[in-house]
Amino acid sequence: MTQNNHNHLIKDKMPFMISCDQATFIISKNQHEKNDFPTKMKLMLHLAMCLYCRRYNKQIKFLDKIINKVKSIPDLNSFQHKLSSEQKKRISNSIKNQ
Repeated sequence: MTQNNHNHLIKDKMPFMISCDQATFIISKNQHEKNDFPTKMKLMLHLAMCLYCRRYNKQIKFLDKIINKVKSIPDLNSFQHKLSSEQKKRISNSIKNQ
């Protein structure tokens, strides 16, 4: 029995199993829209067994949290710091003295 036939038999006998490709697609898609109950259950089962997809899921959630924090900053440009004349002179003198 070839590997391809074996995978096909497993999917036929266990329709609730999903591949890592399917799991990562569902995880990524979940950022934009909610999944239905059967899809959530298939993903939860896969994550219970797959270290790599659990790690990917954790990384996606972490990135999403960071992106949401950055989005919540009203105006990033308003945080630009301008040097005073005195600070500019000190930097200029420091460069000249090197």
